[in-house]
Amino acid sequence: RSGDGDDETQKQKTKNDVTVAEHVSYVLHPGLGVNGEALLTVSGKKNYQSLMRRFVGTEDRELSNCSRTILRSSRISNREAIVKWETTFVPEKVQWMVKLANALPEVTVVYYDVLDRIGVRSQFKWRGLWVLFKTVVTKRELRVPVGKIRGVATLTFSLGEEENSNKDDNDDKEKPVVQLIKHEETIDLVRSVNDKTCQNRMIAKHLLVFLDQRKPADTSLEKWDETIDACIKWRSVPGMGQFAIDGLEDGDDRQELYADAMVVLAFSCVVVLTFAWVAGGWYLSGLEHDRALLTMAQEYY
Repeated sequence: RSGDGDDETQKQKTKNDVTVAEHVSYVLHPGLGVNGEALLTVSGKKNYQSLMRRFVGTEDRELSNCSRTILRSSRISNREAIVKWETTFVPEKVQWMVKLANALPEVTVVYYDVLDRIGVRSQFKWRGLWVLFKTVVTKRELRVPVGKIRGVATLTFSLGEEENSNKDDNDDKEKPVVQLIKHEETIDLVRSVNDKTCQNRMIAKHLLVFLDQRKPADTSLEKWDETIDACIKWRSVPGMGQFAIDGLEDGDDRQELYADAMVVLAFSCVVVLTFAWVAGGWYLSGLEHDRALLTMAQEYY
């Protein structure tokens, strides 16, 4: 084992020796298209680096509270490594909840993801809204669902000439030893949507929002949407169809819809009756007051 100084020198040298090859390629979901094409393919060092910068910049700009985390990285051979990552963000639809929590005194925002409910159909329920605000009052917490996208990057490297030849006295001379030649990426939710494992509309929408940030600069939004439609079966997720309406898919859904409707109807009746009782009380008090004034006027005159 070398000394600490030697270790630090070796780490720095290894770090400097990893470069991007001029012919590097980036492939997003190979074989996903109808004819076996990838969702996105980019070649060349300049294009690759520009695309990576665009991904990060667009996510930071368009996705609220966006954060990226490397979950695990491992080397599977001398030339390949895999990196598991995840990206988390607050969807635009629930940002009002964060603003509400920040406006309320002593209320903490608790972020959570819904990936554990990927096989459960998501529906709006008034009872859920009641529980949400009940938690705010009792626990001083506002639970906010976030979008979480996980994926795997497979990195392929080529070994430089220095690895394949005997080193001489000039081996301190800096030369690229390892070069990145291919970056292949897959997104877990794409596979889940296409094999119909994903039944949750909220999760499917999170995926589409994330994929919007992967649009190349030289591709129009309409063309990118056409590519997404051709490669990802997101319309098969319950509730994502053009004319899909919550509660009308099957009998169980209708029963839940009716139950929620009864809750809303009962709550509305309570509100109306309470308002009527208060308004009626004010009206009767006004009549008694007018009657008392009329009696006093008659007795006086």
